[in-house]
Amino acid sequence: MRLWRERNRDAWNRYHREYQAELRSDPARYQRKLDYHKAYYRAHREEMIARQRARYRARYQSDAEGIRRVKRDYRARHRDNTRLRGRIANHRRRSRVGAEFLTAALWYAILETQAHLCAYCRCEVPLEIEHKIPLARGGTHVPENILAACRPCNLRKGTKTDAEFRKWLADQFGNGEDGCPLHRNPEQFETDKE
Repeated sequence: MRLWRERNRDAWNRYHREYQAELRSDPARYQRKLDYHKAYYRAHREEMIARQRARYRARYQSDAEGIRRVKRDYRARHRDNTRLRGRIANHRRRSRVGAEFLTAALWYAILETQAHLCAYCRCEVPLEIEHKIPLARGGTHVPENILAACRPCNLRKGTKTDAEFRKWLADQFGNGEDGCPLHRNPEQFETDKE
């Protein structure tokens, strides 16, 4: 069916317009069709999503570099829109997993308990919110799960838990008595991402 539609795009578009016009001319029939499609989607949602993911994976494996290039070009052309969509996605993710809102007072209390130092490297630079158990791994956006971390540590931690990242830091850089290893060697931080 898909190949036929691609080869006969004009005929398909004409058929589709006529079909939609016919459905709209009979509101009861249109509503029955709509209800049928909604019920079908509810009943087969997981199966449909799995098929869609499988199609996307196959397409990605066949042309991974091409897809990355298209996404990269889109982000470059629509920089503001991409940032806004990222912020909205973060907000939705946090509101889904967190029952409590982190207020400015709570954030300042966390900073005070850490003496305004990064939780991992103890350096005095601007700090960001860091989740001990990442949101991506089921953590919540509550004060008990939040630390203050510098940007290099926060980015390098990624989706590691607090314990995993501390172990990784110790394995990579020892006890870190001579300052933040990620600040001392920014070239390694930029090129050696995990």
